[in-house]
Amino acid sequence: MALKSADQLPDIEPGPTTLIWDVIYGEGLGDDGFIVILDGDREIWREISFFEEYERFREIATILWQKYGETLRDLEPTQGSWLNLGGDKLGSLGIVKAIRESLGRGENPYGI
Repeated sequence: MALKSADQLPDIEPGPTTLIWDVIYGEGLGDDGFIVILDGDREIWREISFFEEYERFREIATILWQKYGETLRDLEPTQGSWLNLGGDKLGSLGIVKAIRESLGRGENPYGI
């Protein structure tokens, strides 16, 4: 199931400042694995991961911002997530960087 609404996310008090974007692979997870969004060690969302998902990064960052507001200042990708996140598209990691910078300013990353 894909994240479509802020209502699908748990309440976190106080609101998180940094969430982690990871992709996990393993037995039974298929070739693509799963995107896992973490608040520290706590998993708050999981969905199937795909190659070149930088646009999905923007969508999820926007929904996270809608849920947690200006307290959310970063959605930090792990090193293990970069292959699926960026893929082969030139400029994709620049888009991810711009989304993270938008969050860092307390702004909705939707328009990036």
